[in-house]
Amino acid sequence: MSTSNETMSLPQRDKRHFIPEEFEVNAWSDMEVYAQDLLNRNIQSLEDLQKLLLDASEFDKITEEDARWRHVKTSVDTTDETAKKRLEDYILNLSAKYHEFYFAFSKKVVECPFTAQLGPDYAIYIRGLKKEIEIFRPENIEISQQESLLGNEYDSITGVMTIQVQDKEYAISQANAFMKSTDRALRQEVFEKTIEREYQDRDKLSELLEKLIALRTKKALNANYTNFRDYQFDALGRFDYTAADCKMFHESIAKAVVPILEDFDATRKANLQYESLRPWDLEVDESNKKPLKPFETVDEFVSKTIDCLNRVDPFFGSRLDIMKDMNYLDLDARMGKANGGYNMTMPEMGVPFVFMNANMSETDIRVMTHEMGHAVHTFLSHPLLLNSFKSYPSEIAELASMSMELFCMEHWDVYYTNEEDKNAAKKRHLKGIFKTFTGVCIIDSLQHWMYENPTHTAAEREAKYLELSKKYTSSVVDWSGYEKYRSNSYQKVLHIYHVPFYYIEYAYAQLGAIAMYKQYMENPTQAIANYKKALSLGYTRSIGEVFAAAGIKFDFSEAYITEMMQFLKASYDKIK
Repeated sequence: MSTSNETMSLPQRDKRHFIPEEFEVNAWSDMEVYAQDLLNRNIQSLEDLQKLLLDASEFDKITEEDARWRHVKTSVDTTDETAKKRLEDYILNLSAKYHEFYFAFSKKVVECPFTAQLGPDYAIYIRGLKKEIEIFRPENIEISQQESLLGNEYDSITGVMTIQVQDKEYAISQANAFMKSTDRALRQEVFEKTIEREYQDRDKLSELLEKLIALRTKKALNANYTNFRDYQFDALGRFDYTAADCKMFHESIAKAVVPILEDFDATRKANLQYESLRPWDLEVDESNKKPLKPFETVDEFVSKTIDCLNRVDPFFGSRLDIMKDMNYLDLDARMGKANGGYNMTMPEMGVPFVFMNANMSETDIRVMTHEMGHAVHTFLSHPLLLNSFKSYPSEIAELASMSMELFCMEHWDVYYTNEEDKNAAKKRHLKGIFKTFTGVCIIDSLQHWMYENPTHTAAEREAKYLELSKKYTSSVVDWSGYEKYRSNSYQKVLHIYHVPFYYIEYAYAQLGAIAMYKQYMENPTQAIANYKKALSLGYTRSIGEVFAAAGIKFDFSEAYITEMMQFLKASYDKIK
């Protein structure tokens, strides 16, 4: 346990003032009386409006936390039919009623004569309500339900993918650990078995995506948009940049980052002394050393991560301590578990649930500290008055997570007692950041193209993805013989299926995180103070203002990108 006094007692659920303490969500009929109360209130003063917003926030927290637990229960066990039915009940029954309620409630607030008297903390919230009203169409509720069900289908298809390695069955997420093995033949075997297994469901996943594209395009046309991309930008509340800005960013990354990746891969090929650098050679140590094992068990992993976070700031370590004690962690990789990782905020409790697929590798450190950045964000923003103030956009959310990765990297001696091992892991992490930018540009560019050309065929989509992959990745890697597998590997990216266009945020936030890391290396105390100050704002200020509070710029010009890439490359070169 952390020695911080803050972990002596566990958080309690927020006290309710509007809905009974013992109330639990089961059906819309349970919630309807409270929804009608909110919609029917006679607002005679600013105080009445403020009370309305507080009560609506309580309603929001209760319903949102219920929905999130339903999602968690299905991802920790994709074979749990009871959990699946509860989630489907939410999607098919509750969510539609919530959409209708929130639309009517938003109109009530926006049209209220006292809304103009609310303070500056409410400005972002009201701006969002106005945009939601503008794009809302009742007929799109059913489409959103169908989207969610198809997303669940994606999880069901990918969650049961397994391969046999050395007479043992592994989930795909578990088998990825073999890609760090010094046995090149084993790496090739695992790579080939993985892509073959994924290819088996290529047509299923392709048909699933085509259904989603059709539904999303219909949703956009219903709301009088030319295409789903433009609709989704407004639905995501992207007030700070445009689709054109994204495309310029893509081109800047191609110029600033791809040459660095070419050099990295050329060096890797030379160090490994391979005649040809193949896709299964990209994760192994360049000196052909055995993969690092920074911990042996999940318990050890959590304990070491608490120590690492404490070294950055004791508040951070104490938060993971709380989550461990409350069993708000599901970290080990296993069959039947959904892919990926996430931090799921529980708004009433104010404590997040972290989900990941750890396979006892150095990658797990980056994933865990990333999710803990999100978790710390949850804790710091929880005291804000309204739940809506904590619904920050991904550019801010990912700044929190990616900055935490880099802060923690400076304390990796917790995991590695050997200096050489620690430095090798740090260099791999920094290399991975360069790849983050190009990986984001591939998927973001693909989605722009997909929804600008919604009637494209699966073959055209695969050809476009292959074209983008070649543009944004190193030409040193030899993919010959595996092109057909490479062309459909976009299907691994769950964001395309679950949260379309949620991807560019990673790159914008990563740019900010590099600036935070630069600040941390120059003045760690000030950097952490700025970080905590920025995250405590939630979304009561614009993205640019939150970045400014953190002591950095929200800037994705080619000049700024180049400056940050040069700093990151210099940081890499300093590591022995």
